[in-house]
Parts: sequence; C-alpha cells; structure tokens
Amino acid sequence: MFVLLAALILIFFVARLAYRYAADRPVGTPSRRWAACAGLGVMVLLIVIAALASLLPTLQGAPSPTKQYVVQRGDTLSRIAGKVYGDVSPRSWKRIYEANKDVIGADPSRLRIGMQLTIPES
Repeated sequence: MFVLLAALILIFFVARLAYRYAADRPVGTPSRRWAACAGLGVMVLLIVIAALASLLPTLQGAPSPTKQYVVQRGDTLSRIAGKVYGDVSPRSWKRIYEANKDVIGADPSRLRIGMQLTIPES
C-alpha cells in the first residue's frame, strides 16, 4: 500500500514538472527536459500498475487458507464442530465430515487419534 501511495505522489510531481517545463520553452523547440519527465512518468506508471497487480488477488477475494485440526483423544465430529464453529448441530459436523470423507471413511463416528482434518470455512 505504501508503494502505491508513493507512486501516486511521484505521478503528481512529475506531471507538475512536465507542465512547468512545457510552459517555459519557446513554441516549436523540442525540450529534453519534457522527454525526461515523460520517461519518469512512464516509470512511475509502471510501478503503480505493478503495485495494483500485486494487490489484485486480495481485491478479488482470493480464497483464504483452510484450517487444519488434529483429532485428539475423545474427539467426535460434533465436539470438533463445537470447538471450531461454536455450534454442535448436525449441519456443522456434517460439513466437516463431507470435507474429510476420504480421510475418515464411510463411518463418521470412526475418528482416529492423530487424523488431520480440513475444517471448511463457516
């Protein structure tokens, strides 16, 4: 975010300098200073584009990393749902089961100590 702010400030000053130098030169004469300011302006514009491109995944709502839970002694899917979501309803523990069917197997009551479960977002 700091890079974006700095680039915008630079663009402001480059545009201001370019306007001042363009106004100072006689009509019809090329200005090397104008070309230098334009080149600097293009570089600053590229910095702004790069900064925005790096922020784009965040702005688009990139998926957040999923949580992991290691099964402890005495855990059930309902207890895990209560710890993670604060809700022990069948809907909550079934979401955890659906996300981990390949790990748990066909019987949701057969959890083994040390199983690593993926906890879907609430």
